[in-house]
Amino acid sequence: MRLASLGNGSKQVADKLFENAGLSSMIEMRLSIDEVKHWKPHAAAYQYADGKLGLPASEVTLLAAHAWDVQGARRAGLRGAWVGRLEKKFKPAMGEPDLAADSIAELVEKL
Repeated sequence: MRLASLGNGSKQVADKLFENAGLSSMIEMRLSIDEVKHWKPHAAAYQYADGKLGLPASEVTLLAAHAWDVQGARRAGLRGAWVGRLEKKFKPAMGEPDLAADSIAELVEKL
């Protein structure tokens, strides 16, 4: 399984967050919308990530703690996995995620 991040913030912020969490070595790429010039949940942001990974959207799963991010990814053709870390209930207006869990560890097991 390849791991990459895609954030609305700068790559430098993501670098620092992953470094502080001790996860830097696990993340293959830290991508930012800075290069694509479209904020998530715009489809272009997710398509940019697919392109950088060199994979079709159908082979990419976005893991997020926000229902809007999962919905954006799904609308762009990716699979969407939601972890109830921040939002305790997936918002029904956002459709259904492909996968859902209460923790990142549980979600990774499902993947």
